[in-house]
Amino acid sequence: MLGEGEETANTVGVNIQNKNSREDNRRACPILARLILHINVLIQMKICFIILFDSFTALFEFVSRSISGKIGKNLYLLLI
Repeated sequence: MLGEGEETANTVGVNIQNKNSREDNRRACPILARLILHINVLIQMKICFIILFDSFTALFEFVSRSISGKIGKNLYLLLI
């Protein structure tokens, strides 16, 4: 029987493997975290672009309708 603090070659090998996998996880996690962060930033940029594009489209439609409305009124007044 093993006493307290005694390890066999198998348990030492398992402990080393566990330590190595934890270190690999620590190295992989920042890369994964950065990737997730970049994806979130791209999604937010896409949402902002869509909002800005819709805003400019609405503004352009408003301006073009108001201009065409003024031209239409002026033509109507000229005809009368």
